Amino acid sequence: FSFWQQGGDRMNWRMSTVLLLWPMVASTIAADELLSAGQFTHEAARVLLVKEPHFEVTEVRPLEIQYQEPGKSGTPQHMYLDNAYKEYQAQPDQLKQILAAHVRGVEVAASMPACTSGSVLPSLKNREFVEGTRQLVAKLHAENPNSPAAQKPAPFPITEPLVGDLFVTYVIDTPDATLAMTAEKLAQCGVEQAALPKLAADNLRAKARDFSVVAIPQLPGISGVSGDRYYETALLVLDDYWDKTRFPFKGDIVVAVPARGMLLVTDSADQGAVDRLSGVAHKLYANQAYNLSPDLFIRRDGAWVMIRN
Repeated sequence: FSFWQQGGDRMNWRMSTVLLLWPMVASTIAADELLSAGQFTHEAARVLLVKEPHFEVTEVRPLEIQYQEPGKSGTPQHMYLDNAYKEYQAQPDQLKQILAAHVRGVEVAASMPACTSGSVLPSLKNREFVEGTRQLVAKLHAENPNSPAAQKPAPFPITEPLVGDLFVTYVIDTPDATLAMTAEKLAQCGVEQAALPKLAADNLRAKARDFSVVAIPQLPGISGVSGDRYYETALLVLDDYWDKTRFPFKGDIVVAVPARGMLLVTDSADQGAVDRLSGVAHKLYANQAYNLSPDLFIRRDGAWVMIRN
């Protein structure tokens, strides 16, 4: 069983644009004109078959597709479309692009890209994702007891708790998708698990040289980290990123990571900005695909502490 996540187009962006547009992006097409979850799943299966006509593809239920290459032993692969469908609901005119990006992820997983030390990066996930993934892996493992894969330990992604309901996972990064790091894949990379956090952090630090902190005029006192729309939130693992030189605040650094690629920052000394950030984080968490957390986190004594809000 392979875990992959759609990487999407890694273009730079402006956080302010996302925050201004997110409540309105679905307004261009009436709700009754949108594809249902079942119709969306059927279209995704059609696109997958066009791209991989030799695959055996089954629509298991709305937003879940099972596929397998004929004659290939092992556990069937599953494509889960929950986040893709949420993206489509927000941007229905991007249907073709959204489905194409997710099918590219299938191609990446099927090709088993080579793992190099430079392709290993950290990625943030929430407790719901981590626990759901473990349950899914265990279920698929148990459902195929005679497959070669079932003779090995279940391929759980490597995860570590960070703060609150946030966890650090590790991925093999490719231009089109990311593959979740398991113990087996880590061995293929030639990396010891004890060395994994530092290696991933060093690679993220190099990538973050191209990231920038941008003020959001429409949200006074709040800035966003602008990068590649994927790894911004993982910056929480880099202790040296969160210094007073980059964030010259009177108080402590307060952040929100409502969804993948969304890292918002403010000053704890500005209570109005903290309240605004809390409201924005809750709204984005409720409406964005790949959501992470509605909570705020404050930097104290070199560590993150969750603020109950």
